[in-house]
Amino acid sequence: MTSDADLPEPLQEACSWLRAAERHLGDPAADHELDDRLTAGEALDILTDITSPYSQPIHDRTPTPLPAVLPHILNTLSAAAGAAEVSVGERLRIAHAVRVLTRRRSG
Repeated sequence: MTSDADLPEPLQEACSWLRAAERHLGDPAADHELDDRLTAGEALDILTDITSPYSQPIHDRTPTPLPAVLPHILNTLSAAAGAAEVSVGERLRIAHAVRVLTRRRSG
């Protein structure tokens, strides 16, 4: 069973950025801003939806639009996927989250 402390640091960082993007209010009338928030939330849910949940991501980042932090999120997820301590289940969640995030970017 995995404890909260077992979440690899790059994955913690990616989740923190995703939470910042999810909280970004931006222009409430802009459909793409709502889509970005929903996409960030979906990716965050994918990365943290496990039987023994990790603690909530750190909320120390200023709410930021997803397009502004997406390159950083994708880089940290790539680092997390390559980390030796990452389990197969975590790698699958990372791949799913990357697919969600890149689908939104190309859509």
